[in-house]
Amino acid sequence: MKIQMIEKRKPIPDFKNIGWGVFFADFMLEADYKKGKWQEPTIKPYGSFKIEPSMCCLHYGQSCFEGQKAYKRVDGGLNIFRPMDNFARLNKSHERMCMPELSSEYIDELFIGLKTLLQMNKDFVPDEKDGSLYIRMHTFANENFIGLRPSDTYKLFIICSPVPPYLNGFAPTKLMIPEHYTRASIGGTGEAKSAGNYDGTLVSVEEAHKLGYSNCLFLRDGGIITECSAANIFFVIKDKIVTPQLDGSILHGITRDSVIKLAKSHGFEVEEKIITINDLMFEAYHGNLKEILMTGTAACVIPVSELLYRSKVIKPEEEVGYFTEMMYMILTGIQYSRIKDPFDWVTKVI
Repeated sequence: MKIQMIEKRKPIPDFKNIGWGVFFADFMLEADYKKGKWQEPTIKPYGSFKIEPSMCCLHYGQSCFEGQKAYKRVDGGLNIFRPMDNFARLNKSHERMCMPELSSEYIDELFIGLKTLLQMNKDFVPDEKDGSLYIRMHTFANENFIGLRPSDTYKLFIICSPVPPYLNGFAPTKLMIPEHYTRASIGGTGEAKSAGNYDGTLVSVEEAHKLGYSNCLFLRDGGIITECSAANIFFVIKDKIVTPQLDGSILHGITRDSVIKLAKSHGFEVEEKIITINDLMFEAYHGNLKEILMTGTAACVIPVSELLYRSKVIKPEEEVGYFTEMMYMILTGIQYSRIKDPFDWVTKVI
């Protein structure tokens, strides 16, 4: 693997006062797809790309990404969480967006590159109390033409950004349910982590902010609950853990899957099913809605204290319930190697 060194390192930022995704570590990984093949990756100093106005992804949006994190252990070493699942999901997104597959051999090469990249950027990983190092893997079509067809060339890159805890960390948050906007539909691209799936949520999230809500929970046809703009959703209804089923409109969340596996391993009954907003309001009215929680790589596990829908406020019985706190403590405990990892999810980079 090619490695280009840097002449002068950036100063390490004050991790207590960094914004989300605005500061980037010294090194990045870059690879190209051309002549029908993914080329050898290069680790190089973080920097810009040359982009022509006719670059096709700017016009037609052929672009996918993944997000994961590096966590600093107490001993100073670094962990990453379920990294091969991110590569597998990127391939699923590529399939939906008509982009070239990453072979298993090439994924192994990229994985070595990712671990090397993290070792070179290790000084930019905050301590646990200050956050983590967010890892953004991104692929985009970079052939220069205007026309609706798949590109013949692509670029892959991985960049790293020290980030604070998402939103307010493990603090209750409030969500608005938009009445006039949807995130995805059956047959669409909702389960692909495509760049174009996210810009459509911005207008509704901005409206939510104006009303004092941090994010949105989206419905699709028939009032069926799907997910938030950048996180999956769970409900504790009576003594059962309920989450929307994967129906092609919902992202296959790695944290979502982790919570399901952890819940089952601790004796909770988990049901993945279609749940409508009317169903949820019925359960809340009868006192059966005990907890609401968001899950995602950025969010980890965040308790939800309130939903707003058509001027009606839906509240769980508990702002921060037993299940939500338990999942947060176990999941972060595994990610930072404070507790045993029974699923072999964690890879030690250093």
